[in-house]
Amino acid sequence: MYIEKIKIVESGDYNLSGDRYRIVTDYTNAKWPLVELGEVIDINFGERITKSKNFGSKYPVYGGGGESFRTDNFNREDEYVISRFAMAENCVRFVKGQFWMMDSGGTFSIKEECKNKLIKEFVGKILLSKQSEIFACARGGAQKNINVDHFKKIKIPLPPVETQKEIIEQIEVKQNAIEHAKAIIENLERERRYFSQSLRKLNDIPMVELGKISKIIGGGTPSKENGAYWKNGTVKWLSAKYIGDDQKVKGYDLITEEAVKDTATKIAPKNSTILVSRVSVGKFAFADQDYAINQDLTAIIPNENVEPKYILYASFDLAERISKDAQGVGVRGVTRDYIEKLKIPLPPSEIQKQMVEEMGKEETIIEANKKLIGIMEQKISDVLSEI
Repeated sequence: MYIEKIKIVESGDYNLSGDRYRIVTDYTNAKWPLVELGEVIDINFGERITKSKNFGSKYPVYGGGGESFRTDNFNREDEYVISRFAMAENCVRFVKGQFWMMDSGGTFSIKEECKNKLIKEFVGKILLSKQSEIFACARGGAQKNINVDHFKKIKIPLPPVETQKEIIEQIEVKQNAIEHAKAIIENLERERRYFSQSLRKLNDIPMVELGKISKIIGGGTPSKENGAYWKNGTVKWLSAKYIGDDQKVKGYDLITEEAVKDTATKIAPKNSTILVSRVSVGKFAFADQDYAINQDLTAIIPNENVEPKYILYASFDLAERISKDAQGVGVRGVTRDYIEKLKIPLPPSEIQKQMVEEMGKEETIIEANKKLIGIMEQKISDVLSEI
């Protein structure tokens, strides 16, 4: 069953870490014979080392997830890694180069008797496409660990070697396009974070307090015990969990007009910038419509002479400062007074518009490359579905 990429594109929910995009392929009508993984591959788990005794700088150390630390020795090179302990849904990844494989993950090798009919790279591509099925092999409550016996019973198609080579080539062409698109996105997103720093290099640009060029408001949470505040709500209400890492609102709850009237929640109007100022500080989003906000959020509502998206782009720097200066034990945050006194460079309105326009063009390129990723993943799924 394929997870439609167009749904990811429409939602804007992109996470560019290695293996965010994956396809689950149905082989019910496979035209080639199916074999169980245990019949054709061996699992080779890694070796446990500790950071305190093996810390170094040369090679990354991998368990079942991402890089843990670095060491000066390696025991694997260019391998597909399968999670063993503490599995997440993204439980298969390809690690390029030399690295140390911990015992919390493993790699695989083709059984000697199968090497003349099965290419390792082909199996790796199939495993990447079957991550949901592999994750379903996990057992446990809070920590999910792979059931190796169940994993070995997963079936994969076994086409002729020449067909495997063709499939690998087709997928790699599309994967290269995906990697290039990811690189463009990552570079442009990094460039956006330098927006405020680049402003400071301009001559004769005054630094002004946010409180003097905008209205700063906080919010609140209507009592859950009062049904009149929640039942049949029509007002979109945000908490920090709905502020995405890509500066977009990712969802909302609904409250009533009565809740807005009677409680501390306030409306962050369309075109304001919403900062997470308490708990998970360091994130922010642009209000694409009116939202009520809770006490962990602060809205910056710009004055008429300030471009709304200028505040958004300046917030890359603001969010970093908030994250650095947040106070508290357990619950960290900053006050509204702190935010009002934060200073940003404020060029003339015409320069603001020019800079926002340039950032908008970069954002268009980012979105186009996200869509390209979706298209290429769809094509990879089509290739796998035809096996």
